[in-house]
Amino acid sequence: QYMKTRKEAERNKKDRELAHAKELAEKLKDILVVIKTKSGENGKLFGSITSKDICDKLKKDFKLDIDKKKVVLPEPIKSTGGFEIEVKLYPEVSGRLSVKIEAE
Repeated sequence: QYMKTRKEAERNKKDRELAHAKELAEKLKDILVVIKTKSGENGKLFGSITSKDICDKLKKDFKLDIDKKKVVLPEPIKSTGGFEIEVKLYPEVSGRLSVKIEAE
């Protein structure tokens, strides 16, 4: 009896997490994260923008707390412009996020 209840509770938890991930994926579609940073000529950045920078900005501007490990950034962003970034929210759920890097 106890095991059955525990398995049900676990399944319910997974269902909730999945529903939450899908909801978050929907929200991310409409979000544009704008990060202003110093850049040199040709729009090359003096530093680089990492998944941590993107997550910090998401939290600050949109109150969304997303683990930086979930943001798929093959390499840090080193130039100004618009980028579409994948966010793995749950094993089968990914969202896409628009990020715009602007020179200060």
